[in-house]
Amino acid sequence: MASIALLASACADITSSPTESPIPSSLEPAAPAGRYSAQNDPAGTLGASPEQTLVPSNLYLILDDGNIPIENGDSHQLSNELEVQITVDPYPPIGLSAHLVLDLYLTNRFGTPIKDADISLRYDMFEMTHGPFEPLMINRGNGHYLASLDLIMFGAWGIETSIRTSIQSEPFQLKNAIIVSLPPE
Repeated sequence: MASIALLASACADITSSPTESPIPSSLEPAAPAGRYSAQNDPAGTLGASPEQTLVPSNLYLILDDGNIPIENGDSHQLSNELEVQITVDPYPPIGLSAHLVLDLYLTNRFGTPIKDADISLRYDMFEMTHGPFEPLMINRGNGHYLASLDLIMFGAWGIETSIRTSIQSEPFQLKNAIIVSLPPE
């Protein structure tokens, strides 16, 4: 599976025991990034009052040298030969639980879609293991791959994705994290 772990070195393995806290303080959902305003919620979908705060990001790449908050729908170079666009829908995930679609668009270094990738995926919650869950990754064609995720509880979830393509000798391991935030009161 691709090594997209949303909580990098602090997460070691998404199946760590519940007594260990693999979530770095920088990813705690309670860490505010700024006040709610129409500017950071132009669609008015969060419904928060001005006194409520937003988290810095609900989506992270986990790399050997640290966790990187990423924007939903951004593309990231995973290797010299592989780029991935990561989209989560709905975004941001808000609620006591979240049912999401994870979209991956894979391209080579020239921007050509990778149509023949073999992708496997597993995910689990960092603080309380519930799985791991291993949904099917569906190849929709033209470099587009989909998986349905059922994040049964709010909090931080780790995703490990293994991507095997004809342009790489070894599968690429992608790790990332998704934070499901509580709804506004």
